[in-house]
Amino acid sequence: MSIILITIPTHLEYEKLKFKAPKNVRFLVTGIGSLVTYSKLMEYFIKHNKPLLIIQAGIAGSISDSLKIGDVALVTQDCLADLGLYDDQKNWLDIFKSDFMASFPKFYQHKFLKNPYLKNFAYLQLPKATAATVQSPSITKPMLSRLKQYYEADLESMEGAGLHFFGLQHKIPFLQIRAISNKAGHYKKKDWNIKLATDNLKLTLQNFCHHLK
Repeated sequence: MSIILITIPTHLEYEKLKFKAPKNVRFLVTGIGSLVTYSKLMEYFIKHNKPLLIIQAGIAGSISDSLKIGDVALVTQDCLADLGLYDDQKNWLDIFKSDFMASFPKFYQHKFLKNPYLKNFAYLQLPKATAATVQSPSITKPMLSRLKQYYEADLESMEGAGLHFFGLQHKIPFLQIRAISNKAGHYKKKDWNIKLATDNLKLTLQNFCHHLK
């Protein structure tokens, strides 16, 4: 049986997103962060057969004004947005502006981890987005400015790049689908609309699974 693996960062999101899915669909809670995400996917990969497709579904903070609370977006490319160093003048530099790029794999040589499998899912009528993966939510103006100006990111999450890196490295088709629960920089959860985001994301996942029948 060809397995479609839907990964969800947290149990909170899973409880809101779970639904009666086709027999070949599996759910996996990976945990928060790109490293934990990659590790959990590798653990699954070792124990089970290679999935036909991995879908990462979760909430995100919007950086672009084009994405409103409740919108669901398909991520075309992601990046490790806080992976870098400081120069002698204490200016932050993206890792791609340093001399350390020789050790990076070929699929991660130009700032972004791009999804090459999207052409297979052209029927998904979702807005496209560039994502930035961070280790903690961006709450300061310099952090948000970096994501906007250097990466031109539309949204931020804490797991996306882990999925992209894993899928590209192991040549497994993947999709990252994110629902906007808050504006990036608004770190107080009382200001988030997790219900609207997860309701819309759940509907998107259900429609996707229905299309596969």
